[in-house]
Amino acid sequence: MMRIAIDVVIANCTMTLDELNHLQTSQIKPVNDFVQSEVLLKSGNELIATGSLIKVDDQFYVSIEQVNNIVN
Repeated sequence: MMRIAIDVVIANCTMTLDELNHLQTSQIKPVNDFVQSEVLLKSGNELIATGSLIKVDDQFYVSIEQVNNIVN
């Protein structure tokens, strides 16, 4: 069975072009609604599924809410 890498996108942020041009290592950027935001499961640019981030004890999990059609 072939395995593929899946990216789990849990948050996003916005910044101005000036802020983007001045990014440096070790900077900290705020994200909005991290735990309550929609989670995207992607392979490359292809959206595989969406869901929500949940925490059980000390572990984070993704609760899948919608799966997109995947072309083989």
